[in-house]
Amino acid sequence: MPSKPLSKVEIAYGLLKDSLLAGRIAQGQPLRIDQLDKAYGLGATPIREALARLEPEGLVEQKPKRGFFATRISAEDFEDLIYTRITLERALIVRAIERGDDVWEASVITAHHLLAKATVDLRQLDARIDQWQDRHVAFHMSLVAGSGAKRLVEDYRRAFEHIRRHQMALLLKPAVASQEINDEEAGRKIRELERRMNIAEHTRLMEAVLSRDVPRALQAVEEHLGLMPLELIDDRQAPDMTGNHS
Repeated sequence: MPSKPLSKVEIAYGLLKDSLLAGRIAQGQPLRIDQLDKAYGLGATPIREALARLEPEGLVEQKPKRGFFATRISAEDFEDLIYTRITLERALIVRAIERGDDVWEASVITAHHLLAKATVDLRQLDARIDQWQDRHVAFHMSLVAGSGAKRLVEDYRRAFEHIRRHQMALLLKPAVASQEINDEEAGRKIRELERRMNIAEHTRLMEAVLSRDVPRALQAVEEHLGLMPLELIDDRQAPDMTGNHS
């Protein structure tokens, strides 16, 4: 049976969300409905409805008499998101080990294979980084999907999406921009980020979880999430990339 075509609202929602998570829409940037309609050609009403859907997800905020804006981010918020992810992932991995079946195991192996096939060069943020990010999220979502805890898995997915946005704005884009002017420290950060994104780290995590040895799996989770690169952020406050300080 063919899938139902997406509505204009769903298309607008997907395009806007992808742009926000990938950093193509900067934090604090005004989201003018007329400009977005010109860019997407979907109509003002679908775009307005899509923005309204993104507001409770914390990606967009509506200011009285001023319209919609991309929400701002900060290193403090990044740290809180990582704590949220770690807390949820521990609990969900244990439950997935207890309840996951053979189909779940196969889905984890498939997601790992796709992640391993994704190549990325952090020295140039092209479409490959989007593919890697998508597959990275899919891999970690596959690990916790076996838990069957739908509400917690949804909370985990949302935290992961916000982490992706923070990583792009606070780490990847600044490091690449600094490297372009031959900043030696930026080069070090790029190399460190590449090490942390290595497939070997994810292979070790997958093998630990699929062994169904809870202590081993939790240790692997702790070590993997301990690689989250907070120390690579220069400032405790995200830079204003829009020039808008209001």
